[in-house]
This record gives sequence, structure tokens and C-alpha cells, in this order.
Amino acid sequence: MGGGRSRRATATAIAVAAIASALTGGVAQAGAVPARPELLSSVTAPCDFKTVNSCQSTDPAIKTYVVLNGSLNGCTFDFTVNWGDNSKPQRVIMTNPKDGTDFLAGHSFSYSNSDRNFTIEVSANVTAGMCTFQPGTLSFTLLACTSSQLSGPSWATRFGDSKSVSDLAPAFGKDVTAFVTAMKRASITVRTLRTLRPPERAYLMHYSWLVAKRKLSPLKVPAFAGSKKHPPVGICWVHATAHGASKPASIAAAGKLAAALGVASMPTAPLLSSAGTLGESIVMSTTWTRSKITIHNASGHAVVIRSGPRNGLNAKLIAVGATYGVIHFSPAGKARNDWSVNGQ
Repeated sequence: MGGGRSRRATATAIAVAAIASALTGGVAQAGAVPARPELLSSVTAPCDFKTVNSCQSTDPAIKTYVVLNGSLNGCTFDFTVNWGDNSKPQRVIMTNPKDGTDFLAGHSFSYSNSDRNFTIEVSANVTAGMCTFQPGTLSFTLLACTSSQLSGPSWATRFGDSKSVSDLAPAFGKDVTAFVTAMKRASITVRTLRTLRPPERAYLMHYSWLVAKRKLSPLKVPAFAGSKKHPPVGICWVHATAHGASKPASIAAAGKLAAALGVASMPTAPLLSSAGTLGESIVMSTTWTRSKITIHNASGHAVVIRSGPRNGLNAKLIAVGATYGVIHFSPAGKARNDWSVNGQ
């Protein structure tokens, strides 16, 4: 975000829409608070004008704020926010506001398939009290999504699942390592298919399913809750034309993504948080060819397995896994290779 297509947002005059202050000694003091330059990590993140006065995003929803300085008791401000998109100006009245930065108003612009620039003007009348107000402007650019940002099957190749046991939660990883060691000593072939599922992938699976099944409007998909470890997911769920958002195109793209992620046929939406995203489950293939194998459980007791099937559905192998704290999914027949801390 920021000027042009760069991701740095800068401000040169005031941090937010406007500054209000009390009269001191009969002189109006409408001091501007310098804005703090802010590095925004994704142009798909929504614009929040709390610390900047110029911002750009593919998200059409914004929030504006007002800085209030001094003792404002007894003052009433009648704010008018002109959004610059030919919509009706919004009025906000504040009476006896407290010193500090307050939320003023939010707005959602219309989607477009081309970049659009808006100048947001904030003015106010002081209808009560000995206060003054300094009007201000904000600059917002609604960016059109690029082909790489738009939802679709290409997103299925991003944020892949881990296959490393070292990525599991420490306690469960220790149990899995002991169980796998016992299986290999018993001549069981173990192939790890998945350990940790990134929360970004869980997010894509969950919301692509909801949008594809028409359980949630593509216009209402929340942004991924990023963190220092997991930055924002820069996906655009809404596909737009020159006439605005296209729900049919958005739903179709989500359907293709859900299919590519392997969740389109699921009866319910994949979970945002699960044992998989917490590192407390593993998907592993377990097979053997011998008619008789001997495996030791966690207590060191030798367990002889002569019965079939010779895979993860074997009841005796499942019982041995449980002694290590590695519980097979139940009912086993629906997930041959799934194990976790609790069988879920």
C-alpha cells in the first residue's frame, strides 16, 4: 500500500482524517500529530487510516479516525465525511469526546476491474463548547486485483502441507517417532504423507468450500488473520467486471479452488483449526508383506500380527499405536492413514 503500487504507506501532514482540539487561553490550537510511516505487508489488507492518510488496497472497505486533543468536555462536533464516490456524505456527531484517537466512520467502495482513486474529505461544525476543528483529507486507491491475486486453482499449490515429523507438536512428535521406529523394526514400510497443515491452507480450504457451496458471499469472506509468523494471505475472493463485483465468477473460481484443494466433495466445510493445524496429527501410509510380523508396544511387550489387512486398518496395529499415544482416526475405515492425539 502507499503511493502507486508500492507497499509502503506514507503520510506527510496528519495521521488521520482530522484534528480537533480545545481552545486554550482564547487561542485555537489545532495541532497536527505527525503520521507514523507504516509498512503494510499486502495490498489485499484493508486500509485503516488510524496512522496514515494515504492508502491503497484491493479491499474496498476502509476505516477512518479522528484525533482529539485537549479538554473537550462540553463540546459537540458535527462531522461530515464525503467519501468521494458520489455516495451520500456521512454525518457523525460526537458529544464530550475523550482526548485521543477515536473511530470516526467506515465505508465500502464499489468493486472494479481497474484502479480507482478517491479523495475523502472530513469537515465538522462545532455546535457546542469552546472547541475548534481542523478539517483534513484522506487519499484512497482501490486497486484492481491482479491475475495472481484472484482466487482460483492456482492457489492450491501455495502453502503446502509439511511431511516432516519435526514440524509436529513436540510431545506428539516424540510419540510418533517412537511408534514409527517400532514399526520399521517390525519390517513395516512407513511413508509420511502429511504432518503439519499451515493455517493459510486451512483458511483457503475453509472459505473456498463455503463460497463454492453458496454458504457465504464472496464479498463477506474475512481476511486471513495474519501474524509475524504467518503474514496475510493476499487472495482476492471477489472477481470484478467494469460493472462491479461478479458473484457468479467469484463462486465459480472458489469452486475450482475447492476442487484443486480436494475439499469440494466434503459434506461440511473443512475446519479452520484442527489437530492438523496444531501439529497433533499425522497422515502416514503403513504397509507390510510378511504373513507374520512382531512389533513392540510402548511398554516393550511383543505383539504378533498374523491377521490382515496389512495396512493402517489392522486392528492390532491400531492398538499398538494407541500405547504410544498415536490414536487412529475413528471410524478407521473412513481414513486409513490418519492418526492423531485423540483419533479426531
